[in-house]
Amino acid sequence: MNVVVVEDDPIQNDEIAAALRERFKGVRVLQIGTESEFQQEFLRLTESPPDFVVMDVMLRWTRPIPDAPPMPANVRAERFITAGVRCCRMLLGDAKTADIPVLLYSVLERGDVEAELAQMPSHVRFMTKGVDDRLMLRHVGSHAEGRHEKAQAGGLWNNIEAKPGFGGFKVDLKALLSGRGGARPS
Repeated sequence: MNVVVVEDDPIQNDEIAAALRERFKGVRVLQIGTESEFQQEFLRLTESPPDFVVMDVMLRWTRPIPDAPPMPANVRAERFITAGVRCCRMLLGDAKTADIPVLLYSVLERGDVEAELAQMPSHVRFMTKGVDDRLMLRHVGSHAEGRHEKAQAGGLWNNIEAKPGFGGFKVDLKALLSGRGGARPS
Protein backbone atom coordinates (compact mmCIF):
# COMPACT_ATOMS: atom_id res chain seq x y z
CA MET A 1 0.00 0.00 0.00
CA ASN A 2 1.27 3.48 -0.92
CA VAL A 3 0.16 6.53 1.07
CA VAL A 4 0.98 10.21 0.71
CA VAL A 5 0.99 12.35 3.87
CA VAL A 6 0.81 16.09 3.25
CA GLU A 7 1.40 17.87 6.56
CA ASP A 8 3.47 20.98 7.18
CA ASP A 9 4.17 20.29 10.86
CA PRO A 10 7.26 18.01 10.79
CA ILE A 11 6.42 16.25 14.06
CA GLN A 12 2.81 15.56 13.06
CA ASN A 13 3.95 14.43 9.61
CA ASP A 14 6.39 11.95 11.17
CA GLU A 15 3.79 10.78 13.72
CA ILE A 16 1.24 10.04 11.01
CA ALA A 17 3.83 8.25 8.86
CA ALA A 18 5.04 6.21 11.85
CA ALA A 19 1.48 5.26 12.82
CA LEU A 20 0.76 4.17 9.24
CA ARG A 21 3.95 2.08 9.12
CA GLU A 22 3.14 0.46 12.44
CA ARG A 23 -0.47 -0.34 11.52
CA PHE A 24 0.10 -1.39 7.88
CA LYS A 25 3.18 -3.54 7.47
CA GLY A 26 5.01 -2.85 4.23
CA VAL A 27 3.24 0.47 3.62
CA ARG A 28 5.29 3.02 1.71
CA VAL A 29 4.72 6.58 2.85
CA LEU A 30 5.70 9.64 0.85
CA GLN A 31 5.91 12.60 3.22
CA ILE A 32 5.28 16.05 1.76
CA GLY A 33 5.56 19.15 3.91
CA THR A 34 4.24 22.15 1.95
CA GLU A 35 1.87 23.09 -0.82
CA SER A 36 4.75 23.96 -3.15
CA GLU A 37 6.35 20.52 -2.52
CA PHE A 38 3.00 18.88 -3.33
CA GLN A 39 2.83 20.80 -6.60
CA GLN A 40 6.43 19.79 -7.41
CA GLU A 41 5.63 16.10 -6.72
CA PHE A 42 2.30 16.14 -8.53
CA LEU A 43 3.56 14.87 -11.89
CA ARG A 44 5.22 11.90 -10.16
CA LEU A 45 1.98 11.23 -8.28
CA THR A 46 0.10 11.06 -11.57
CA GLU A 47 2.69 8.62 -12.94
CA SER A 48 2.48 6.34 -9.87
CA PRO A 49 -0.75 7.18 -8.04
CA PRO A 50 -0.89 6.40 -4.32
CA ASP A 51 -3.60 4.27 -2.75
CA PHE A 52 -4.55 6.98 -0.26
CA VAL A 53 -3.74 10.59 0.66
CA VAL A 54 -3.85 12.11 4.16
CA MET A 55 -3.85 15.89 3.66
CA ASP A 56 -3.75 18.70 6.18
CA VAL A 57 -6.16 21.44 5.17
CA MET A 58 -3.97 24.34 6.31
CA LEU A 59 -0.56 24.16 4.68
CA ARG A 60 2.13 26.76 4.35
CA TRP A 61 3.21 27.50 0.79
CA THR A 62 6.87 26.72 1.43
CA ARG A 63 9.45 26.48 4.14
CA PRO A 64 11.30 29.69 5.01
CA ILE A 65 14.38 28.94 2.92
CA PRO A 66 16.57 30.99 0.58
CA ASP A 67 15.35 30.83 -3.00
CA ALA A 68 11.91 29.61 -1.94
CA PRO A 69 9.50 29.29 -4.86
CA PRO A 70 7.42 32.47 -5.23
CA MET A 71 3.80 32.28 -4.10
CA PRO A 72 1.40 32.24 -7.08
CA ALA A 73 -1.40 34.83 -7.17
CA ASN A 74 -4.14 32.24 -6.55
CA VAL A 75 -2.35 30.96 -3.44
CA ARG A 76 -1.89 34.51 -2.19
CA ALA A 77 -5.59 35.24 -2.81
CA GLU A 78 -6.96 32.06 -1.23
CA ARG A 79 -4.35 31.95 1.57
CA PHE A 80 -2.95 28.97 3.42
CA ILE A 81 -6.17 28.18 5.26
CA THR A 82 -7.43 26.06 2.33
CA ALA A 83 -4.13 24.99 0.75
CA GLY A 84 -4.95 21.31 1.30
CA VAL A 85 -8.24 21.80 -0.51
CA ARG A 86 -6.32 23.30 -3.46
CA CYS A 87 -4.02 20.27 -3.48
CA CYS A 88 -7.03 17.95 -3.30
CA ARG A 89 -8.58 19.75 -6.28
CA MET A 90 -5.36 19.09 -8.23
CA LEU A 91 -5.80 15.37 -7.54
CA LEU A 92 -9.47 15.48 -8.52
CA GLY A 93 -8.66 17.38 -11.72
CA ASP A 94 -6.41 14.68 -13.18
CA ALA A 95 -7.93 11.47 -14.54
CA LYS A 96 -5.05 9.38 -13.12
CA THR A 97 -5.56 10.64 -9.55
CA ALA A 98 -9.23 11.69 -9.49
CA ASP A 99 -10.48 8.56 -7.70
CA ILE A 100 -7.80 8.37 -4.98
CA PRO A 101 -9.39 8.41 -1.52
CA VAL A 102 -8.35 11.54 0.39
CA LEU A 103 -8.71 12.30 4.08
CA LEU A 104 -8.62 16.04 4.70
CA TYR A 105 -7.29 16.29 8.23
CA SER A 106 -7.35 19.58 10.14
CA VAL A 107 -7.48 21.49 13.40
CA LEU A 108 -10.35 23.37 11.76
CA GLU A 109 -13.87 22.28 12.52
CA ARG A 110 -15.97 20.85 9.70
CA GLY A 111 -18.09 24.02 9.62
CA ASP A 112 -14.99 26.10 8.86
CA VAL A 113 -14.56 24.33 5.51
CA GLU A 114 -18.13 23.19 4.84
CA ALA A 115 -18.43 25.15 1.58
CA GLU A 116 -15.27 23.51 0.22
CA LEU A 117 -16.30 20.04 1.42
CA ALA A 118 -19.74 20.33 -0.20
CA GLN A 119 -17.99 20.42 -3.59
CA MET A 120 -15.97 17.23 -2.95
CA PRO A 121 -16.91 13.73 -4.12
CA SER A 122 -17.71 11.01 -1.59
CA HIS A 123 -14.19 9.53 -1.60
CA VAL A 124 -12.87 12.77 -0.07
CA ARG A 125 -13.54 12.81 3.65
CA PHE A 126 -12.88 15.26 6.47
CA MET A 127 -11.65 14.56 9.98
CA THR A 128 -10.73 16.94 12.78
CA LYS A 129 -7.21 16.37 14.11
CA GLY A 130 -6.88 14.87 17.56
CA VAL A 131 -10.34 13.28 17.67
CA ASP A 132 -8.98 9.74 17.57
CA ASP A 133 -6.01 8.85 15.41
CA ARG A 134 -7.11 5.21 15.35
CA LEU A 135 -10.15 6.37 13.40
CA MET A 136 -7.80 7.89 10.80
CA LEU A 137 -5.93 4.58 10.53
CA ARG A 138 -9.17 2.62 10.13
CA HIS A 139 -10.28 5.06 7.44
CA VAL A 140 -7.01 4.65 5.54
CA GLY A 141 -7.18 0.86 5.82
CA SER A 142 -10.78 0.53 4.71
CA HIS A 143 -10.23 2.63 1.59
CA ALA A 144 -6.66 2.01 0.54
CA GLU A 145 -6.13 -1.72 0.88
CA GLY A 146 -8.61 -2.57 -1.89
CA ARG A 147 -7.01 -0.04 -4.25
CA HIS A 148 -3.55 -1.41 -3.50
CA GLU A 149 -4.53 -4.95 -4.47
CA LYS A 150 -5.58 -3.68 -7.90
CA ALA A 151 -2.49 -1.57 -8.60
CA GLN A 152 1.12 -2.50 -9.06
CA ALA A 153 3.66 -0.59 -7.01
CA GLY A 154 6.35 1.02 -9.05
CA GLY A 155 7.96 4.24 -10.15
CA LEU A 156 7.72 6.73 -7.33
CA TRP A 157 7.17 4.00 -4.75
CA ASN A 158 10.17 1.77 -5.48
CA ASN A 159 12.67 3.74 -3.38
CA ILE A 160 10.40 5.58 -1.00
CA GLU A 161 11.75 3.86 2.13
CA ALA A 162 15.26 5.04 1.29
CA LYS A 163 14.24 8.69 1.68
CA PRO A 164 15.17 10.34 4.99
CA GLY A 165 12.47 11.23 7.52
CA PHE A 166 10.58 14.45 6.96
CA GLY A 167 12.02 17.45 8.75
CA GLY A 168 15.12 15.63 10.03
CA PHE A 169 13.25 13.97 12.89
CA LYS A 170 12.78 10.37 13.87
CA VAL A 171 9.71 9.49 15.92
CA ASP A 172 9.44 6.80 18.57
CA LEU A 173 5.65 6.44 18.46
CA LYS A 174 5.45 4.27 21.58
CA ALA A 175 7.44 6.80 23.60
CA LEU A 176 5.31 9.58 22.18
CA LEU A 177 2.07 7.86 23.12
CA SER A 178 3.36 7.04 26.61
CA GLY A 179 4.03 10.73 27.26
CA ARG A 180 7.86 10.39 27.33
CA GLY A 181 8.35 12.41 24.17
CA GLY A 182 9.41 10.55 21.10
CA ALA A 183 10.69 13.00 18.51
CA ARG A 184 14.45 13.34 18.29
CA PRO A 185 16.76 14.79 15.67
CA SER A 186 17.86 12.23 13.11
